[in-house]
Amino acid sequence: MTISRTTLILAVVFTIGLGHIIFFEPRLKNTMERQSSANRVLKVTAEEVQRIRIRRDHWTSALIERTGEHSFRIAEPAAAAADSGLVARLLSALEFMERQAFFQSSAGDGMAHSAYGLDPAQLEISIELGRGREVHLVFGNKSSDGKGFYVQVWGDEGINVVNTDAKQIAESLLDSAQAI
Repeated sequence: MTISRTTLILAVVFTIGLGHIIFFEPRLKNTMERQSSANRVLKVTAEEVQRIRIRRDHWTSALIERTGEHSFRIAEPAAAAADSGLVARLLSALEFMERQAFFQSSAGDGMAHSAYGLDPAQLEISIELGRGREVHLVFGNKSSDGKGFYVQVWGDEGINVVNTDAKQIAESLLDSAQAI
């Protein structure tokens, strides 16, 4: 049984096209994934993070550096091993942190920032990513319903309300670094 040249050519073109779709096209997101990613405060993944600086005030801060794929160390205030599990929980909480509410504020509106506890901040987290990219979060007071905290990403004019997980984990990590 002979296969016609046209059929063979169409089969090859179909195979190449299907291979391109499978290996080179970005994976399409379903509606739930798209909605979930639209509500995320940060557009970073845990694997990108190289350093984390957590600061409560001028005297209380910690610098945590990545030493391996899943391992971290405290570089400041004193060099020591970090609880990598706690750091992984923090990175996961930051990566998947979703806004519960969003308020628009103008850049010169210092009154609004102090009303939300963002000036001065209750807690600051600076995340250093690869290629010199940095993201800076400022945590403020508890939200009026008591279920979250006000958070602002530097460079954004909006103020988010997020759940309490990231702030609580960051404070635990900061306290353990200060205890060294």
